[in-house]
Amino acid sequence: MTIPEFTLEPLTPDTIPDAVAAAELIWPLTFEEYLPPGQVEHMLAMRSTDEYFNRYLDVSEPAGPAFLLVRVVGHSGPPAAYLSYRPQGLDELRLEQLYVQPQLQGSGLAGALMAHVLDVAASTGRTRVSLTVNRNNGRAIAFYQRWGFRVESDLVADIGATFVMDDHVMVRTN
Repeated sequence: MTIPEFTLEPLTPDTIPDAVAAAELIWPLTFEEYLPPGQVEHMLAMRSTDEYFNRYLDVSEPAGPAFLLVRVVGHSGPPAAYLSYRPQGLDELRLEQLYVQPQLQGSGLAGALMAHVLDVAASTGRTRVSLTVNRNNGRAIAFYQRWGFRVESDLVADIGATFVMDDHVMVRTN
């Protein structure tokens, strides 16, 4: 397996439309199997606001918050992937999102991005990395388990319009 050559590009006000385009491409294909009709659209609407993205534009701390667009060298169009993370206290880094276009899943790109997140955690003294993942997303759960994450708890959160996020909280400690 050859990992595609890629660049990491921090989110800026000018690249917010690229982040939205990537999510609009990736999310329906990622979640269509197990989320009820309308939930992906509801979630995208919640995360396509200036308020949502402005949380990532303050980079006063070395560990984040960060929202990185992933562009595969030589390819045009929406970003191939994106990830976001933020510090939680002094010891933890929370991986909020890691999404890869379906045609690049299995290419090693997600693993390279996870390695980046773990490097950020280590370089900033974080001994714990946490994330949430839909408990029906077996492929993502298996990926995180291969990276040493384990299910710590479950979380059901009301996100409005009669929808809930039904997730595992997964953690990795170093």
